[in-house]
Amino acid sequence: MLERIIGDTVGSTREHQHIKTEDLEQVSKESSQKHEALQARTRDRIRGSLMAGAAGDALGYTVEFMSRNSILAHYGSRGITQFELSADGQALVSDDTQMTLFTACGLLMGVTRSCMGGNSKELMQRVPGAYLDWYYTQTGRK
Repeated sequence: MLERIIGDTVGSTREHQHIKTEDLEQVSKESSQKHEALQARTRDRIRGSLMAGAAGDALGYTVEFMSRNSILAHYGSRGITQFELSADGQALVSDDTQMTLFTACGLLMGVTRSCMGGNSKELMQRVPGAYLDWYYTQTGRK
């Protein structure tokens, strides 16, 4: 749509080219749809990377400090092929995943605050606070 409008305007011999309101509305709508699609893809990619990291951590959690030979002796030549679940059916993750999630939370809070009129330093000011939140979940101490 925008290409058609620009093409019509460039080919015009008039001093001023009038563009229909409907055309501008259509260009705005298409731009908005592309922006929303890009945002959705970005959110999906972020979620996917966090989930993949957590899944990898859960697979390796039970063998984190085992040697390769110990892992093969316990799981066989193929190694770990499935999650080991706790008694309540959950795969456990380590502090690596916890810290990743708290870092992401701190970054998200900083970006949000910055976009809402805070200063650009908000981003890095929020991450240490998120780490203190993580520490509290581990110790109960603030």
